[in-house]
Amino acid sequence: MTGAFNESDALAITMLVVLALSFGCVLLIVVMVFRRGKADECEVEKLIKEVAEEDRKPEKAGPVDESASRQPWERKEDWWRG
Repeated sequence: MTGAFNESDALAITMLVVLALSFGCVLLIVVMVFRRGKADECEVEKLIKEVAEEDRKPEKAGPVDESASRQPWERKEDWWRG
């Protein structure tokens, strides 16, 4: 006898170790995701929220000058009417 375990015991123990390591990796990933979710926002997320808030703000109301909003190469909307 070469030890307290034979070949089939070694295979079963190896499989249990691999299974435990796999569950440990998954658990580590889940813990890191939850910790990251609770952490403060990073700079990129702050900038994205700032830009989104600027887009929501209404622009100044006043007369609309269509020629100012058009590029020089664009035609009027009713160019085909003649």
